[in-house]
Amino acid sequence: MKRRFFILFMMIGVALSINACNSDNDASSEEENQENINANSGSGNLIVFYSWSGNSRAIANELHSILNCDMVEILPATPYTTDYNTVLDVAQSEISAIDRSGSYPSITNNLDSIGDYDAIFVCYPLWWSRMATPAQSFLHKHSEKLNGKTVALVCTSASSGISGTVADARRICPNSVFTEALHIRSANVANARNLLTQWLETIGLSGSSNTGIQAVNNADYQIYPNPARDYVQVSGEFEQLTLLNANGATVAETRENIVSVKSLPTGIYFLIIKSKTMKEFVRKVVKM
Repeated sequence: MKRRFFILFMMIGVALSINACNSDNDASSEEENQENINANSGSGNLIVFYSWSGNSRAIANELHSILNCDMVEILPATPYTTDYNTVLDVAQSEISAIDRSGSYPSITNNLDSIGDYDAIFVCYPLWWSRMATPAQSFLHKHSEKLNGKTVALVCTSASSGISGTVADARRICPNSVFTEALHIRSANVANARNLLTQWLETIGLSGSSNTGIQAVNNADYQIYPNPARDYVQVSGEFEQLTLLNANGATVAETRENIVSVKSLPTGIYFLIIKSKTMKEFVRKVVKM
C-alpha cells in the first residue's frame, strides 16, 4: 500500500488585495511585458500568471524555479493603470460585467498548445474577493482545452480568503480537475519557497519520486479515451492493468486491453500498466 501511495504522488506529478479588491498591493514595478517567457515544450507542467503589483509574478517565478517548466504571462489587451484606486474601480466594473453578462476583459494570449500539458498552475491576485479578471479571462478563453486537465491555483492576497477565486475557476472550467488551492499572503511572498514546496508535495505535483516507477511513454502505450465515461483502452503489449482510486484502493484489474469505468464515481484514477518485463508505468485517468 505504501508503494501505491508513492505511485499516486508520482503520477500526479507527471500526468500530469486588491483587499476589498487586490491583494497584490505591493508597490513593486512590473517587468516589461512579454507573452511567452518560456512556452516551447507543450508537455508536462505549465505555469500561467497575471500580476498587477508584482506579487503573483514573484510567486510564479519561484514556482518556475522549483518545477523548471514552461511559463506564460497573461497579458491584458489594454494594460491597467498603475494607480491603485483607479484599478479598484476598474476591477469592480469588470467583475460586475462578468457576473451580469459573461463579458470578460480582453487578453492577448491564445495558447493553442495548452491542451498538450498535463497540469496547469495558475497564479493570480485576489480582486474584490474574486479571481483577478485577466486570470478569469484566460481560463474562459481556454476552458474547452482544459477539460480533464489538472488545474492548480495559487492566489496572493493581503488577508482575505480565496474561496471566491476557487469558485470562479470551477465555474469557468467545470470539467477540469482542481487540486487543493494555495493561498499566499502578501507578507509571505518573499519567503514563499517553503510554502510552495510543501503544497506541491501535498497535492502530488512535486515531480519527484524515489520509487523507480516510470511515466508512460506515448510511443509504448496509448490510453484512450481520457477523460472517459464508460471505458479506457490501452494499446501496446503489457502483462496487467490495475486501476486505483485516489485513496490507493484497487477498483479494477485485468489482463485485457479495456478497463470499464462506467460504474465508477466521477474523479481521478490511476492506471498502473505492468509491462512484459515487469516494469510498472502509471497514467492518470479522469472519469467524467
